[in-house]
Amino acid sequence: MYTQQKTEQLTDIINNYQFSYFGIQELNLHDRILPPSQEWKHQHFNLLHSAAATNQQNPSKRKVLHGGTAHFLDAHVTIRQFDNGQDNTLLGRWIWTLLRGRNGIQVRVICGYRPVIDTSNRPHTVYSQHEYYFNTVASPPQPRNPRQAFYEDLNHSITQWLADGDLLIVGLDANEDIDTGDTAHWMQTWGLTNALRRTHPQRPRVATCNKNRNNIPIDGIWISPGLQISAAGMTGFGELHPDPDHRILWIDVTTSSLFGFQAPPPDKRPLHSIPLHNPTAIKKYIRQRTILTPPYL
Repeated sequence: MYTQQKTEQLTDIINNYQFSYFGIQELNLHDRILPPSQEWKHQHFNLLHSAAATNQQNPSKRKVLHGGTAHFLDAHVTIRQFDNGQDNTLLGRWIWTLLRGRNGIQVRVICGYRPVIDTSNRPHTVYSQHEYYFNTVASPPQPRNPRQAFYEDLNHSITQWLADGDLLIVGLDANEDIDTGDTAHWMQTWGLTNALRRTHPQRPRVATCNKNRNNIPIDGIWISPGLQISAAGMTGFGELHPDPDHRILWIDVTTSSLFGFQAPPPDKRPLHSIPLHNPTAIKKYIRQRTILTPPYL
């Protein structure tokens, strides 16, 4: 669960390493029942744009609800965000943002979490949550395998996105070997390429989750062939974040392929431009900050 301490650590990582986009899987928050001060968007209001997708369909009153996805956008990317949204079932399986550049270029970035198979019928696993939704809440109710349903439902969305002319960047915790089985077949079907493998074709496979001892990657970033990568890699376990469960995978996509031009950085007002010795200006600044800041924070 993302405590206040983890929130601060996450904010420091994003700011210190200057991620333009940062996606997260497994928030483990029941955002629907949390008080406003504990909701994801209010915990991270100090970052320019943050959004979360959590399971809105579960009747549980537990504050810890496994699963969910979220992302952060910096100023450079936020001003080029045209639209954003999440999994239509409101299960929090994925979250997306649509970036628009020149000459009709549109890039949709998707961050998703595919549940681990669970045959023990434990009530609060992500797999069980999705089973409950398909069996009970969905209209009409229809038993489905949550892992298969993940790709089936995402297929419907991607079909429309590609028809709209979108280029794709997909970051997933697939919870299986990403080079075999459903995930590999799914990526090949849509013509997406493994960004890290494309950048480092000679590198050996390594585990992306520390529970694996057989060098099997279960996380990946896939992109449309039309996007150009200048660099890509991954961290060690716990290298940037004190929770060492998964490596952080990263790619550097050229701004010219993202937006159709070399985008200038956002114009930020320098901190020293506030006249600190002018009482009228200070009062006006405080008044504006009070209006912009939620009253319960």
